[in-house]
Amino acid sequence: MCEIVYHITNLESALNIWKTKEYIPANCWGDRGLNCFIKDVKYNGMNSIPRDGVEVYFRWYGEIVRESCEKDIDNYIPNLLIDMQPWRAIISAPIEEKDKSLELISFDFYDCDDQLDLFLRKKFVYKYICLTKNLKNKYKKSFKESINRDLRKQHCFISIRDLTKERKNEQHSPT
Repeated sequence: MCEIVYHITNLESALNIWKTKEYIPANCWGDRGLNCFIKDVKYNGMNSIPRDGVEVYFRWYGEIVRESCEKDIDNYIPNLLIDMQPWRAIISAPIEEKDKSLELISFDFYDCDDQLDLFLRKKFVYKYICLTKNLKNKYKKSFKESINRDLRKQHCFISIRDLTKERKNEQHSPT
């Protein structure tokens, strides 16, 4: 059995996950994995999340655990989808791409036209700047469709790096 989960992020981060096949959590304590939401589950606070970016959809093939959000995430074993209702879910790190437990399946773009304009302007510089607004909109639509079409053609399994190990090594290394 699998579960569909999604992670909300900006366009550049979403494309980087796809390109590198790796998710790198924020470098702070208590963030040891991929913060996400399970599709069709109602979570508190969903209305306070900014809707200007990309919902990155994944298929989760691993174990699911229902837990209180009060438990320290650093104490979880790796490779679990932890449903911390009513607030969020998290997939605990580390996960290797070869585990084939986390598959990137699609992007849902919303209110990210400014981010997309900036990305395409950097990528195609003069060609993009010279387009009319109507052609830019067609180009953006085509770009979004091509990403999801490419994702449907192939399996794209993702790893999640565990920065807690790296932080511990940094603390114990001589300066």
